[in-house]
Amino acid sequence: MLSMIRSPSSMSLALALATAFALAPPGEAHAQVELEADPIAYALNGFSLHGAKVLGATRLSAGTFGIDVPRSYHGNEGWSSSMRGAGVKWDYLGTSIDGWFVGADAGYMRMTYSLDVENETVQRNVIGAGIRGGYRLPLGDRGLYLSPWIGVSYNFNGKDVLIGTEQFNRGAVTVFPTAHIGWRF
Repeated sequence: MLSMIRSPSSMSLALALATAFALAPPGEAHAQVELEADPIAYALNGFSLHGAKVLGATRLSAGTFGIDVPRSYHGNEGWSSSMRGAGVKWDYLGTSIDGWFVGADAGYMRMTYSLDVENETVQRNVIGAGIRGGYRLPLGDRGLYLSPWIGVSYNFNGKDVLIGTEQFNRGAVTVFPTAHIGWRF
């Protein structure tokens, strides 16, 4: 993770965001464009960056993400799993940019499953579509916000993985809770 933070592109992005945030005028945020990231992804040896456009009472976003899936989450002893992917989300915000929202999402994931004792790996392309809901909480008056949310997706090609005689149980439905930190400008 430290090598990702020290890369020139990551440092440039961080410097640009910090400068823009520092120069933003105080007051109520009228979002047109948003950038957000999932800090949990970084904690799980991954990455996350999403851009969004607010259009009236709706929000359309696209982003890229990746994590090393914890065994406590996937529940398959003796296996390691990771995912890297990209997706789009459409949310209905209602009358306020902050507060409760509901939406739909779709995405592509490149899943990697490794059987630790055999040192073998299987990769699978997975397309998912689902629903999500959450809450957008402003943090101060400069456009920063926190957005905890939960999604439920159906994964096409979400079949179990077999290496030798060992099976990774991979259901077709994924429940995904997380929280994004964002900045609207």
